[in-house]
Amino acid sequence: MVRALGRFVLRSRAHAAGCAALCLIAGWLVPSLLPLLSYLSGTMTALAALRAGAWQGLMVIVMAALITALGGMIGLGSPLPGLVMVPSLWLPVWFCAVILRHTRRQGLMLLAAAFLAASFAAAVHLLTGDAAGFWTRIVRQAQDSAEAGGMSLLMPAAELAPLMRWMNSIMALSVLVSLAFIVLAARWWQAALVYPGGFAREFRELQLPRGPTLAWGLAALLLAWQQGTLGNAAAGPVGLGADLLVLWAALLAHQGLALMHDQAGRVQGGWILLVLLYLGLLAAGLWTGLALAGAGLAEVLFHRRRAGDQKQFGQAP
Repeated sequence: MVRALGRFVLRSRAHAAGCAALCLIAGWLVPSLLPLLSYLSGTMTALAALRAGAWQGLMVIVMAALITALGGMIGLGSPLPGLVMVPSLWLPVWFCAVILRHTRRQGLMLLAAAFLAASFAAAVHLLTGDAAGFWTRIVRQAQDSAEAGGMSLLMPAAELAPLMRWMNSIMALSVLVSLAFIVLAARWWQAALVYPGGFAREFRELQLPRGPTLAWGLAALLLAWQQGTLGNAAAGPVGLGADLLVLWAALLAHQGLALMHDQAGRVQGGWILLVLLYLGLLAAGLWTGLALAGAGLAEVLFHRRRAGDQKQFGQAP
């Protein structure tokens, strides 16, 4: 079914744009499914860019935006709900997919996604002047709306305040994770259509570029130290340096995850290692994530694996 849907999406630009737009419109009709359908919409546009190229992918986005704008006008009385998806979802996903298509390196794609997430974090700091206060107001508005509907979604204010200090970092992390998940899902979908098994091999050989990755970490550490976050994370200021550190740790954790998959594939019964790893992520996500980040940093520093001579499936025939 997944392959059949993928073939249908890739039949033409109109098919891809129509499917991506209809996913969002369906999400408006069933709000509880909107996050899932938004991810599916982004995956479809990424698949089009991966398979057909940057220009064709951009045309799919334009067509999908027109369809969703029309749907918004008819159903919601405004085209904005559809048009806002262009800068918030489709264009970032398209950018990362184009990077992956042309470089055929998942590590560079992840670095591009992290750059977009860092740009988002920096924009919030620059435009608001108080990121924690900005997110506190947003969350309070959500809480008021929930309470008006008879629900109470948030923790008490005393427990909420420390979390709000890190909310900008959390939101930047969510941008990175969302972009990575959508584009990698599209890559898996593409491999399922044209090169079964190719995604797993490419993922196991993922390698973050050493120079940019280490430069990112050094810049983040220096900025966090200059802003007073290091050594006082519980009560010190949380600025852009902290946001960059969180994103850097996420990049390294992804590198560590790829390393674990690679090592599991080299030994008999390696699937047991992966089961234990994912159980650890479920039971102690933060500490397991930090352990993966440590493994990823060691991989970047000391053992640059050479990409294999696998068959490439990034380009259209």
